[in-house]
Amino acid sequence: MRTWTSSCLAATLLLALLLGITPAASGAGPRPSALETDDPVALAQGLIDRGAYATAIQILEETVAEDPQSADAYNLLGFANRKLGRYDEALVHYERALTLDPQHLGALEYLGELYVETGERAAAEELLTRLDEACPAGCEERDDLAAAIAGSGG
Repeated sequence: MRTWTSSCLAATLLLALLLGITPAASGAGPRPSALETDDPVALAQGLIDRGAYATAIQILEETVAEDPQSADAYNLLGFANRKLGRYDEALVHYERALTLDPQHLGALEYLGELYVETGERAAAEELLTRLDEACPAGCEERDDLAAAIAGSGG
């Protein structure tokens, strides 16, 4: 199990409470809320879902410091940084996720979306091809990237 510094955990829990991440607010019946998990990646995902990108980044940076093999954590670090407009940092994290797991569907999609956002359509289309190969029966990540490319015009 990972250990978090008490100040980071306390700040995260306070922000989560302020954002209403509680069992009652989640409306998720028996499903545990973000506060009921000891998985920092799941907690970061819950914060990202609520737009708390900076706090999620803090959790994820500590996570990858303790577990540098977590492709999921690097992928979410890329996503949160991209949402904050930090494209260079996002790129580094997506590339790390794909180094660890070359078939990581989320990282392939999100890196492709970064390329769409930065006007690198050809690079986005290359990642769409990789997603076509990774999930020949189709998958949400492939469909989302295809829609982003189509929506970019050009």
